[in-house]
Amino acid sequence: MMMLGQLRKLCVLAFAAVVMSTVAAIAPAGAVGLDAPDEAAAEVSGSEVGPLALAPPCVRVGTRSDFWSNYTDVTNLCGYSLRVKVIIAWGFDSPCHHLDDGDGFTHAHGGNFDRLELC
Repeated sequence: MMMLGQLRKLCVLAFAAVVMSTVAAIAPAGAVGLDAPDEAAAEVSGSEVGPLALAPPCVRVGTRSDFWSNYTDVTNLCGYSLRVKVIIAWGFDSPCHHLDDGDGFTHAHGGNFDRLELC
């Protein structure tokens, strides 16, 4: 009986080793984020912004709703100009807005506010 338990453990370990080696062979270099330089990040310079660059916390965001819609109010309090867009879960995102210091906009939408990104 003890021999069967040891054989079962050995099979599980062998299976795990096969799965791990298969995943390592299939995954492209850098897919896990180890030992591969992020070439896309190195190319970003100046006013270029990569995907999912979140707006800084000095941009104020407020949400409200009424019977017809949800609204996201955005105000730039950073002291400098920037471009932002509202990302909505289960709805349409806003277009990219250029905001000087003190400027703002309201995005009416269905769905829920997800995040504010630089664009």
